[in-house]
Amino acid sequence: KTEVLDEEDIHILLESDRDFRHLLIVTWEDPLVMSLFGKKSQTNVRELQGDKLISRLETLQRNQERLMRQMGLVVQSTREKIPRLNFLSEDDLLSVLTNADSLATA
Repeated sequence: KTEVLDEEDIHILLESDRDFRHLLIVTWEDPLVMSLFGKKSQTNVRELQGDKLISRLETLQRNQERLMRQMGLVVQSTREKIPRLNFLSEDDLLSVLTNADSLATA
């Protein structure tokens, strides 16, 4: 079985997912998103604004880039082991890899 993500990557993925969902909720509650940029963080004004918001977005971006590189390595490694998979798109191959357990039990 090919491990798509190791334990650390899964932790980063779950943390990023939680942070992104939280960011969406905060944005939904305050739809004037652009008003959040350029302000220095102040207590009891907004949970995410200014430097704090920018830092959160940069962290999410770095995590996404890391996970995308890791997934690319998994796709490349899998194709090297099983050349027939070169005919599948990356999306299709990732779908097969991530659903391998459910396909095996079906």
